[in-house]
Amino acid sequence: MDNTVKEQENLSSCKKPIQRELRQVFLLFVVVIGLVVGCLCYQGYRDSIRNDYKNHLKGIMEYVLLHMDVDDLQNSIINREKSPKYDELQSLLDTMADTLDVQFIYIFVPLNEEGKDSALYIITSNTKEEYANNEVREVFRLLSGKEFDQKIAKNNMRAYMRDDVSFFITKSQWGTQYTAAMPIYNSKGERFALICADADYNSIHDTAIKYAVISILIIAAIGVAAALVLMKTIRRTVTEPLAALEKEAVAFANTCNGQSDIESIVFNEPEYHTNNEIDSLTAAIKQMSLSMRSYVQEAIKAEKQAENAEQETKAMSLIAYQDALTHVRNKNAYDEMTQRLKDEIEQDLAQFAILMVDINNLKYINDNFGHERGDEYIIGCCKTVCDVYTHSSVFRIGGDEFAIVLQGRDYDHRSMLLSFIKERFSALSTDMSREPWRRFSAAVGMSEYKDGDTFDEVFMRADAEMYKNKEFIKSST
Repeated sequence: MDNTVKEQENLSSCKKPIQRELRQVFLLFVVVIGLVVGCLCYQGYRDSIRNDYKNHLKGIMEYVLLHMDVDDLQNSIINREKSPKYDELQSLLDTMADTLDVQFIYIFVPLNEEGKDSALYIITSNTKEEYANNEVREVFRLLSGKEFDQKIAKNNMRAYMRDDVSFFITKSQWGTQYTAAMPIYNSKGERFALICADADYNSIHDTAIKYAVISILIIAAIGVAAALVLMKTIRRTVTEPLAALEKEAVAFANTCNGQSDIESIVFNEPEYHTNNEIDSLTAAIKQMSLSMRSYVQEAIKAEKQAENAEQETKAMSLIAYQDALTHVRNKNAYDEMTQRLKDEIEQDLAQFAILMVDINNLKYINDNFGHERGDEYIIGCCKTVCDVYTHSSVFRIGGDEFAIVLQGRDYDHRSMLLSFIKERFSALSTDMSREPWRRFSAAVGMSEYKDGDTFDEVFMRADAEMYKNKEFIKSST
């Protein structure tokens, strides 16, 4: 009798291991997914923040260069003396260091003496706090040896020799910085110094960590909510049918103990008709996984088809609006821009200028050196224009004719840029050290929109100014 009671208690006891194991599995799943997503988010946020800092630091340096008299700075370097314009530049750097998200802005000359890299520091930003604490950094100072880390020196020298902006991470006595660097050219196009802007790299890392942690918390919250929903579903579709089956089985076992009436030994089916529920669940999960795999495969295939279609559309658009030789915008794109500017004029929203560029000596290059050199000559002239007007739309509207629509920053500095492009073409065309097809020459003319003008009037004025410049060039040679 005692054994029978114990057997009945064992039959009716239920430790419910399935629910406990499922909770543990779901918890582990949420943790793993959170960590994986956190790592991916950290990398994504870090790269995104780096790109933002790249644009930010590059913009700072370009702004400084726009407000700098490069020839005056070069004279200060040669004479090791400050000038009034040098002091204005110092004030600009100090203001930017106090107001912008930048750690240091400085200019120096990378040197290599007796096989060892060194640097002549010309000017560097100082904050108000540094001035107050008398921590102003010395200028016109030569750094070498132990005072100048050779790894940083090599990065600086590589950046100095490049034509574009360089980015690298440096470690110094001021901590770890994310550095942007670009060479400085005088009015003759000769590089003579390097400008750098530093951002605190630790802040990039900390910001990425913060956003990654936020992402992990969000993923964890979503995971927990999804796990609760899933647990409820499993309890309804799996564990509750098993519990009902267990209850009826225990009742049947208890009925069988000591029962002599065969008619009364009846197994009552539970209300949940699962038909071997565990097997059915296994089969359903397998079928679901197969269906999901098929669905995902179809979804990936559809996504690839959409991407291919998008790429084809972009390629067709590129062909329709890009000049095949120079890769700037073509006449079709210019016609669209013309219509847009006309609409802005009608709406009294227009603010722009037009620069006309007509390449000189192209026939001479083609006749004497061949059309392949002629194409190189056209490309070089176009690149010269694009290097100066970095914020404007450049259009090739004829074989040797380009139109540039100045808006935004280039429009604000239109007079300075016009003088600079003329000086640049003049310097290149008279540089006898270059091959004839690399002595780029072009006539330029600019006209800005004024109230009451039509687009055609602005264009005709710019075209007339260009021909005046062409005549001036011819009379000067």
